[in-house]
Amino acid sequence: FDRLATRHYRGQVIDDDLSKRYLEHYIDQLDPTKSYFLQADIDEFSQWQTQLDDLAKRGDVSPGFFMFNRLRERATAQLIANIALLEDAETVFDYSLDETIILDGDKRNWLASAKDAEGLWRKRLKDSMIRLLLNDKEETDARELLVKRFSTQITQYQQRDSQDVFQLYVNALAGLYDPHTAYYSPRTTENFNINMSLSLEGIGAQLTTEDDYT
Repeated sequence: FDRLATRHYRGQVIDDDLSKRYLEHYIDQLDPTKSYFLQADIDEFSQWQTQLDDLAKRGDVSPGFFMFNRLRERATAQLIANIALLEDAETVFDYSLDETIILDGDKRNWLASAKDAEGLWRKRLKDSMIRLLLNDKEETDARELLVKRFSTQITQYQQRDSQDVFQLYVNALAGLYDPHTAYYSPRTTENFNINMSLSLEGIGAQLTTEDDYT
């Protein structure tokens, strides 16, 4: 934080206005499509509206971890619910209904309740199914593909560690200075250096993940 404040060419006044923008930017990075957080979560996070600047000066990043953990909790629960619906043979998508869905999070308000989240995700699942069916997928295959997709997303949330969260939180602040300023965690820095040098010593094997299996 001190380096950004003292060494960046674009000076920023470290005040409550910066704190508010910092909070908004971080929340937008966590849930850009407004798919998981409820309005109650956003109201709770507002307690830090004028505090993030002061906390950052002291090296206190606990709000960033609190909000990320809430996102992981909401997202994991929703993705598990999606999988359960898709795997339930009694779940029927009615494609004859005249319905609309706004996918752009900037054009929607935060979800007011768990019931609203359920309604949004029912439409999102239906929309995903329609897209796959239009691409010549059979209903069963389309469901299986979506289950794999959601399972992968759950795994990704579970695999994020403190380095990942710290990087995300700090970059929400760095992004307020300019879009090209970023903090790299040690792991990200190592990968960046490998990509830039185009050299990597190894045994010629690469670990990848496919359908949750290494």
